[in-house]
Amino acid sequence: MLTHRQKNVLDFIQSEQRGKGITPSTREIQKHFRFASQTSSLDARSANISKNGRIFALRVRGDSMIGAHIVDGDIVILEDRKDVQNDDIVAGLIDGETTLKRYVVEHGRPYLKAENPRYPDLMPARELRIQGIMVSLVRKQERKCH
Repeated sequence: MLTHRQKNVLDFIQSEQRGKGITPSTREIQKHFRFASQTSSLDARSANISKNGRIFALRVRGDSMIGAHIVDGDIVILEDRKDVQNDDIVAGLIDGETTLKRYVVEHGRPYLKAENPRYPDLMPARELRIQGIMVSLVRKQERKCH
């Protein structure tokens, strides 16, 4: 089942294919619909977000989560929820710093774990506050050199 906007984009793509014999580029789609970026058709259902959820996005910096296929420049979509589960990927505030890591509980103690063996586990000295649980990922767009 497509959203209204997705249906409009699909109709545009099909029309361009019939009329010109080629599929429009993401830039052409962006220009036609006046989207702010080439990755604008993101909706709540396709991003795995509950309808009433409070969401936010963070741009990933660094390579601490490469084992989870989250790379520098990606955008993670997080939902502000309290029902964090063992192994969720979360944005956590740990001793005053925000980081994206896997939430792990061992022996009743929560900590944050990187998905790159070069990074240590982060055990909170004072506090660990979960700011959001990752529900979706927007892959950075590779730039091609000509």
